[in-house]
Amino acid sequence: MSYKLKIIPTGDYQANAYILYEGSKACIIDPGHAGQVLLLELEGLELEAIILTHRHCDHVGAAQFIKDKTGAPIYIHEADLEAAKSPKEFAYTGVVNGFTPGPIKGADVVLKDGDEIKLSFTSLKVLHTPGHTTGGICLYNEHDIFTGDTLFTGSMGRTDFESGNQIQMFKSLIKLSKLNEGLKVYPGHGESTSIKKEKETNQFMRFACSHYKL
Repeated sequence: MSYKLKIIPTGDYQANAYILYEGSKACIIDPGHAGQVLLLELEGLELEAIILTHRHCDHVGAAQFIKDKTGAPIYIHEADLEAAKSPKEFAYTGVVNGFTPGPIKGADVVLKDGDEIKLSFTSLKVLHTPGHTTGGICLYNEHDIFTGDTLFTGSMGRTDFESGNQIQMFKSLIKLSKLNEGLKVYPGHGESTSIKKEKETNQFMRFACSHYKL
């Protein structure tokens, strides 16, 4: 099924929030900051899901605010839930344009690898991709993949944060390399790309595929 897509970079780290919508229905992936701005972008739409690719504040920070305003359920992988609920994760953040990011109170749906999130206008399959965090996930369908901070254009997510792991990250990149090359990649930061392009040009993915096995 087809849908439209809005990409809204938010906060100091310009994390990409993605709004997928068709007709009056929508979901949002990684509402990290600028809660009021994101609500304006969602105006007139019925929000079916708030999906978080991982625990970090620049991807989670506006989720509870949007849930409180819309009633939409929050989805996150089981391994990142507790950290996303902890004020510690948000201790170093500050007010940006009148909005202060904060933790979630909990999750309505706790995700694991292989789950499928069924929306009224599309379905998104969950691929567990640890490395940046233990509970990092990518979300994909037959056309698109939302990679959070696992895969970027020409790069990969950092592994030096708490719960990061470089070997896990390389294995996650191998998982992504085995997906349909035609998938368009929408990363957590920066410009979109494709699985095909990253397999051909991304030095981190190429290294992972040549030096590691799943």
